[in-house]
Amino acid sequence: MKIGCQMAFNEYTSPSYIIEAAQHVEEVGFYGFWVPEHVMFFPEYESRYPYTEDGRIAGEPRSLLDPFSALTFVAAHTSRIKLATGICLVPQRNPVYTAKVCADLDYLSGGRFELGVGIGWLKEEFDALGVPWEDRAGRTLECLAVMKTLWCDEVSSFDGKYYTVQASYQNPKPVQQPHPPIIFGARVILPCGELLRLGRAGMASTSRRIRLKRGWSTLMANWRKMVDRCRKSNFMSAPMLASGRLTICAGLKRWASNR
Repeated sequence: MKIGCQMAFNEYTSPSYIIEAAQHVEEVGFYGFWVPEHVMFFPEYESRYPYTEDGRIAGEPRSLLDPFSALTFVAAHTSRIKLATGICLVPQRNPVYTAKVCADLDYLSGGRFELGVGIGWLKEEFDALGVPWEDRAGRTLECLAVMKTLWCDEVSSFDGKYYTVQASYQNPKPVQQPHPPIIFGARVILPCGELLRLGRAGMASTSRRIRLKRGWSTLMANWRKMVDRCRKSNFMSAPMLASGRLTICAGLKRWASNR
């Protein structure tokens, strides 16, 4: 079982707080450190957030640090913990740039990066970026295919429906071979065959019932131990259970405010 911690950073989390939080998460023994992505939020939107009953994002957020900037900063102040996007909005991004920042982060962190993938739920964000909302699942598949040739091939090229890349070089390559792990969010709507070919199923909330043929008692015992450690370490946590991965979606209490 692998346990990670998901945190969101913005202008209210100082650089020193981010450093302290990341180092504490690593010291406690978490497997991974996950950060989300949105480049903008809206006071009013018609899209429905899929994880709340009223379709609104809890807390009405207004900002987030870019996940790759945040993870690169965390990488510079940690040494062991895995660094992951939870999630990266792949179809909103140009895949050549995304491949580059992923590879550079993996290189600078010594092979600790994992790419959590989502296809997006906020249509207004796509519209603001000038990216078509339609067939974002198909666009995601092409983005990942472009990224994989840039990661894996000395001379990369691609010719698809949405993207064309002529023969080119992109370096440095990721430290992890053939490339960093690709993990799909629970609500990514892609064909099962493509999920198996491109990556592995990943994050899912506890609202989704999961049946395990074996190991359930061990899984839950370990989960309870980790939750207890989180509480003793001044964490507030809500568990997210997935196949082979237990992610603690956590917010650190503001112990820093007392220092």
